[in-house]
Parts: sequence; structure tokens; C-alpha cells
Amino acid sequence: MTAACVTFEQIESSAASTVAWAIHARRIRDGFVALTFGAAILAYFAHKLEKLVITLRSGALSNLSDEQLIELAELLKQLNGYVLRLGPDFAASGVTEYSFLKPSIQSIQDSAEDLESILENIYLALDPGFHKAVSSAIDKMNLGVEARATLLR
Repeated sequence: MTAACVTFEQIESSAASTVAWAIHARRIRDGFVALTFGAAILAYFAHKLEKLVITLRSGALSNLSDEQLIELAELLKQLNGYVLRLGPDFAASGVTEYSFLKPSIQSIQDSAEDLESILENIYLALDPGFHKAVSSAIDKMNLGVEARATLLR
């Protein structure tokens, strides 16, 4: 998926459905879903999370307005909260002892780190102080480069 082809609605929809999968993953931890179904749900959630991260890293965020970025950041913050709580929850419930779940759990944890990085970049891109700092640093280096903090998106 190229950055030019991805709309805010597609990103928002993908993030929202991934939140729903995070909720399903929590239900697995809580024992609401049988382990056999849980493995498939975890694998699918890990896949959805990876796909969302790839989309967010594709450059699609640079096409969004500040208002859209703020809205998306809130949704991603919610998703990241769910994902970050899963790690300790899985460990406490003993789910990590099942070797067939380990690849999905590892993938989810890796995606959590990526989501944190993406969120940081969104917040930096929205911070006028950061834009000033980047411009000032570039001016002081006197490289003749135009300062554009939006590249972080």
C-alpha cells in the first residue's frame, strides 16, 4: 500500500478494527475463549497489528491534517494501551508457556514497540516547539537545507 493511496478513513478503520482484535486478545487471556480459538485469534491480531504498523510507516501520515493526526493519535494511544497490557497479562496467565503461541505473542510485542515509536513521531510532528528546534538546529549548521519536521510523519 503506497502512501498516496491510503486515506485517513482507511487508516482509522484499520486502527479501530485492530482495537477490536486487541479486546479479543484480552478475552483470550481472561479465559473467555477456548485456547484453540485463541491461538487463531492471536495470530490474526498479530497480523492485523503488523499490517497497521506497515501502513503507518508507509508515509501515509504525511498526507493527514493536524486534526486527523490528533484523532488518529488518540485511537493509536488506546490501541497501544491494550497491546502493552497484554504482555504482562499473558505472562501472569501462563499463556506464554504454550510454544505455539510464542510467535504471535512476540509479533504483538514487537508491534507495540513500533506503535510507541509512531505515536512519538506523531506527537513530535504536531509540536510547534519541535519544529522551532529543528529549524534552529538546521540554521545553525548552515547546510542550506530547508527545515521540514513533517518528514517525521
